[in-house]
Amino acid sequence: MRPLSQRMLDVYRLQQRYRYELWAFQFGGMLLALLVLGNVVYDLRFSFGAVAASTPVAPATPTSIALSIAAVLLTCACGVVLGSLAHAAFLAISGRLSWRDAVGATLLSRYPKSWFR
Repeated sequence: MRPLSQRMLDVYRLQQRYRYELWAFQFGGMLLALLVLGNVVYDLRFSFGAVAASTPVAPATPTSIALSIAAVLLTCACGVVLGSLAHAAFLAISGRLSWRDAVGATLLSRYPKSWFR
């Protein structure tokens, strides 16, 4: 079996239908995770004393910028994984693949041979 680093590039050899379906679920998961992060950050602002959206906040420090970037990247990664799991559930519920094969296809890049061009 080929290592995951080589199998990840197989997504570009998939039929267009499967590639777009996979990307749509992953993008949707990422957007949903970013919306949740935005709501959490917005609520945290008020819990730390900001009374209105126009209330000035303390200037950003390099540490706070680094933590913000790390939080966004981690949230995006978690959203893509959740979107992939939602796609695996969709494939399993629709009967196109078993749960094990669906998780292998969406998370581990073990695509069925019929998905390739």
